[in-house]
Amino acid sequence: MAYLAGELEADTVAVGSNVDGVLVSGRPLPCMGRNDLSQFESDIGASAGVDVTGGMRGKLEELLELADRGTESVIFNAGKKGNITRALKGESVGTRIVRSK
Repeated sequence: MAYLAGELEADTVAVGSNVDGVLVSGRPLPCMGRNDLSQFESDIGASAGVDVTGGMRGKLEELLELADRGTESVIFNAGKKGNITRALKGESVGTRIVRSK
């Protein structure tokens, strides 16, 4: 994902998932950067099943790498009606992954 986003010079990457974003205590964080990772690291796990992306932790590490290079992203629940359209429009949905300041 990071390679493809770089090759395409993407401004934003949207990652559809089966959860509402990066969950902490069952609730999605609205926004997350690398500086926030240590605070929530124990809450973010690998996939419960077979997942070649490394589960949420794998997705997040890759998206934080993109954010470090200036490409924001969003992880959202693609199974909820309207969320794909909202994500593509840049509306608030899921967890936005941004460059830490």
